[in-house]
Amino acid sequence: MSSSTRRYLLLAVGLAALVTAALAWPAHAWKGSQGLLGLGLAALICLIGAAAGRGVGGLVQATAPTEDQAPQATQVSVGARLVLTLMLSLPVFILKPVDTMPFSIWLGVHYLAQMVLEVFVSLRELGQNHRPTGTPARTPQPEGPLPTGTTTATERVDDAEGAADR
Repeated sequence: MSSSTRRYLLLAVGLAALVTAALAWPAHAWKGSQGLLGLGLAALICLIGAAAGRGVGGLVQATAPTEDQAPQATQVSVGARLVLTLMLSLPVFILKPVDTMPFSIWLGVHYLAQMVLEVFVSLRELGQNHRPTGTPARTPQPEGPLPTGTTTATERVDDAEGAADR
């Protein structure tokens, strides 16, 4: 397990604990112990989905032929998390061990929190490690005024487009 995956899992567990703690009082006030059970179940389902989605995305990225497929690995990770979360929540809706209305709200809140975390971490990793294919490296621009008679690349392109229109 890579250090970024470990860090992501720790952040996901911390976020699940934080959201659960923030929603514990409303859950208990609304449905009592059934509300707390539904809240805990929603947190567990979303946490399992987030961990498995991250694992699938890491597997896709590790087996990818090029490093340019990191964005696709992130998309696969998000998709796997969504599918697994839905699959794990279906038995709760079918068997109804808890009231499904509050459970669906807690599930949605936890899912959105984990999605924000996953997108934030993925974008940060993509920004640090990858440059999209086909994008040129940033060329430094000269500071201060240009010497007389010097044209910038933009001016040369504008001149070329104007000549092509004539």
